[in-house]
Amino acid sequence: MKKKICTKIAILSAFACLLLFLSAALSSCIFETEPERVPLSGYRIVYSPDITAVASNAERFSDIIYQFCGIKPELLLYADVTELPEDTLPVVIDRTGIQFADEFIDSLSDTSYGFSFTENGIVIAGKTPALTCLALRLFIDAVLKTPDHFSGGELIFRPGYTMTRSADPFFLTPAGILNSKDEVEAYITSLRQIPKQGDFTSGQGAATDGEYFYCILRNKTTDTDVIVKLSAQSDFSDALANMKVSGELDVSHGNDMCFDTRRNLLIIDDMNGSRLTVVDPETLEIVERITVSGLSGTIYGVAYCEARDSYVLRAGNKIYILDSQWHVLRSAPNNEDPSYVGQGMDCDENLIYIPQSRSADKGTSDDIIRVFDWDLNFVRTVHLPSDLECETIMNHGGHYYMYFTKKGGRIYDLGFSGLLDVTGFDNQG
Repeated sequence: MKKKICTKIAILSAFACLLLFLSAALSSCIFETEPERVPLSGYRIVYSPDITAVASNAERFSDIIYQFCGIKPELLLYADVTELPEDTLPVVIDRTGIQFADEFIDSLSDTSYGFSFTENGIVIAGKTPALTCLALRLFIDAVLKTPDHFSGGELIFRPGYTMTRSADPFFLTPAGILNSKDEVEAYITSLRQIPKQGDFTSGQGAATDGEYFYCILRNKTTDTDVIVKLSAQSDFSDALANMKVSGELDVSHGNDMCFDTRRNLLIIDDMNGSRLTVVDPETLEIVERITVSGLSGTIYGVAYCEARDSYVLRAGNKIYILDSQWHVLRSAPNNEDPSYVGQGMDCDENLIYIPQSRSADKGTSDDIIRVFDWDLNFVRTVHLPSDLECETIMNHGGHYYMYFTKKGGRIYDLGFSGLLDVTGFDNQG
């Protein structure tokens, strides 16, 4: 019996020694891989100014860091990243052309977002500005608000530390973003320049069926117009080479246009009382004039929704919803912002979009989009940082575009993104 007890004691002693050895080895390992603590003053926030919503969030992110610790990292445009001092690390926001950051973005799905600590710096991004905003919020919650990762004004830099999340696809759509509680900003990308056609130089209404863009150019002297039709799917240089231009059309101002995809017709608001002009999208010739009854004044905007088979008009000082036979179903006050110039309109199955352009005479320097639902309740006003005169919005298949007048016409992709809330952060430095 005594021999057995001695044997057990020997075994336990050996096991205890093994635990002590492993503990020492583990402590040594942890010590050798102790992450670097880098003061936030040693970071530079790097971003591209090409997308205004990303630039806005980069500036707000810097402000939030300042609120956390009283240190405001310098903001750098991506073109200046090569000038970083050796003892600083970049925090790259969204796509910039910087390889390590773009590789992380390329690894993400179309609905995912996140951040990653690499040996070259930190990247915070998603594949769209809206997803990048979510990635910044994730970084704030998972890093800046977590003592294990941030304390005393220092980030605990751990190369390889990566976190990603997926977003509900609906909340990435205009309806999901614009109906959220977030502050929202519009942005434009991917310029397509529609060239002047002789004396037809002023962009007005525009529409798309997904396959083609149809863009009105107006002759201000004769108050007549042409329609430029070009591919919305091919390379833009090929689209320009193969574009079709209508003959001279008597559609007056041609202020707005929509595509009725069920009946394959272009509907033009020519700002001639309650008259609309119907154009064949194949021949680009006028086929009909429509007079709409029950309106409070001249028509200034027209839109069509295939999912609802309904039209929306902006006439006089009201917004109207009409059925497919042009019967008024309901209306509500338009309530334009008097500091901006009224333009065209657009709609999808969820929302109605009414753009207004800047007016130097009235002291405004950007464009806005006023948003309504189909019950004609006002949803919000969204600002678009731009020095161009917007004319209208068009969409098809989840893709949104804005048409401007500038040396003819300009089509841009249109998007929406949430903005970071810079309030309510306590100093934790």
